[in-house]
Amino acid sequence: MSIVSNASPLISLARIGKLDLLRQLYGVLFIPEAVWHEVVIEGVGQPGADEVKAATWIKTKSVTNTPLVHALRQELVKLELWWPLLAQKMIGHYQYYGISGNIRGLQNFYYHTTELAFIAEHF
Repeated sequence: MSIVSNASPLISLARIGKLDLLRQLYGVLFIPEAVWHEVVIEGVGQPGADEVKAATWIKTKSVTNTPLVHALRQELVKLELWWPLLAQKMIGHYQYYGISGNIRGLQNFYYHTTELAFIAEHF
């Protein structure tokens, strides 16, 4: 079985000396060229750079669906701009409804708002 990975598991497992767990579990690991660049080139001297570079079982793949990548980048930019707006709205809500004795209501609002935000972000 083979899998595709981003940089976080590679760096984290290399940091604790357990990068080989991915090979043991999955055999071949594929990473996009951007991940290779992030870990090996930009991360030179950091945990994971040398380990990923030396791992023959980690294969680099080029992204072929560039229109999809472009569309996803646009959506990520929209989400990055959306979180600060949500924070401003929540602060306004707290300032308006933050009266003595309403902590449960504010906690409930926070919980449900962030839950819906995370669902919307991953939808």
